[in-house]
Amino acid sequence: MISLRLRAAVATAVLAVLAFPSPAQARPAGHPWDLKLAVQDERTGAVARAELICHPTGGDHPQVQAACEALDAASGNLNRLAGTTGTLCYHLSQPVTASATGSWAGLPVQWQQTFGNSCELRTKTAPVFAF
Repeated sequence: MISLRLRAAVATAVLAVLAFPSPAQARPAGHPWDLKLAVQDERTGAVARAELICHPTGGDHPQVQAACEALDAASGNLNRLAGTTGTLCYHLSQPVTASATGSWAGLPVQWQQTFGNSCELRTKTAPVFAF
């Protein structure tokens, strides 16, 4: 009789553990299309920030619709943004670092890249980091 109770308790405990995903499997909390964006001037330390929410659009990004469309076209991969063409950037060494954290389509996003200057950043990432 005790053995049967013990088996039932162990089975209940195992089911409880399996019912909840581990932290590594858990999805980010909040909106599934929400990115916190930042651009830091590496010389001065100044940081510009924007929140981009898509599907439906929101946040304080000044070009929210265009930025969401650009991310959709890149399947949420910030390394695959089309950017803009036909822009000539001078080779000034004024590095800026762009970063994005949050979630896209419910998947976690942690992205960061340093560009030679703000013109290079805009050319390669517009309109996502155009704020």
